[in-house]
Amino acid sequence: MSVVPAQRPEQRVLKVFILNLLREASSAYTIHGLIEHLQQHAELSALFERHGLTDLFRINFLVMNALFQLQDELRNENLWLDISSLHIALATMQSEQTVLPASQVGSEKLREFYLDWSNCESVTDSEVQGLLDDFWQFYYRQDKQRSACEVLGVAPDIEEGELRQVYRRLAQQHHPDRGGDARDFIRIREAYELLRY
Repeated sequence: MSVVPAQRPEQRVLKVFILNLLREASSAYTIHGLIEHLQQHAELSALFERHGLTDLFRINFLVMNALFQLQDELRNENLWLDISSLHIALATMQSEQTVLPASQVGSEKLREFYLDWSNCESVTDSEVQGLLDDFWQFYYRQDKQRSACEVLGVAPDIEEGELRQVYRRLAQQHHPDRGGDARDFIRIREAYELLRY
């Protein structure tokens, strides 16, 4: 893994500004909100120049890279840096805590991506557009799954057997042959098909 070298002065300065903002914050930042605050500092203006899609990607990459580096460094101080697009905040870890917070579970690929400097150096506009498209497809799929859970009245982590039982009960209740509404029955069927995969 190719991590940003420690001697990169702009990365060191960026980490100091981020750490100060996080220590003074009364609530969590979103990645967008954090970048907006950082852009207000004249000392960082060269890092935040934007001329196109690729520059926006690089700005996001620089900040995420700095956050993941800080996460490692702060662990030695019994501090946990929670990092997600919608929630960036410092928390105190219990000295005996060996298990990572739930927010860290499953984010290892994201961490590896942002700590590999080659993912930023050679990126093109078309690659950035592809990443954005992938993100929106994922977001759309997540949104559809959330809606499907609401239609069936189930939790996202429902077991397959339970899901099947809930579907059968609702399908019988709303089946047009039993006096139910056809539109409701179709919505229930679509929700079940989406969640069972």
